[in-house]
Amino acid sequence: MVHLQRKPDRLKVRVLRYMRHPNIVTLIGSCSEARALIYEFLSNGSLDDCLNCKNNTPPLTWQVRTRIICEICSVLIFLHSNKPYPVVHDDLKPENILLDSNFISKLSDFGICRLLMQSSISATTVYRQTQPKGTFLYMDPEFLATGKLTTHSDVYSFGVIML
Repeated sequence: MVHLQRKPDRLKVRVLRYMRHPNIVTLIGSCSEARALIYEFLSNGSLDDCLNCKNNTPPLTWQVRTRIICEICSVLIFLHSNKPYPVVHDDLKPENILLDSNFISKLSDFGICRLLMQSSISATTVYRQTQPKGTFLYMDPEFLATGKLTTHSDVYSFGVIML
């Protein structure tokens, strides 16, 4: 899978290059001349495709769905526990969860991920954003109201996906 963008984001490349987890899509390489990122190929497409039975594929079994939930939960714990700063995906949705040939899930599209810096005033890790990016349907209402991005924003999106 090749992802083209105007200018590869250094944070996105750094997150994908150095973060190793079985449920994070593997970055194979990047080409600054072509402005492209090259990921591993995942033959079953996105979770969204599978949930909507795109190309007349059979529905996912509840056993597979439960395993996918556990895998995404595992990767979120991994990202949110990153040291020295937690990583928030900030655009968690079924389209960004890819499935390999065995329906093992891999989180992708770290285009708007954020490293959260520890605030010296409060014990809460916060990133303030005045113009939220991402998919509105999966966005945390608290984040939309306050502009304060925390790891709870990903947890909210994850809950919407599970529903």
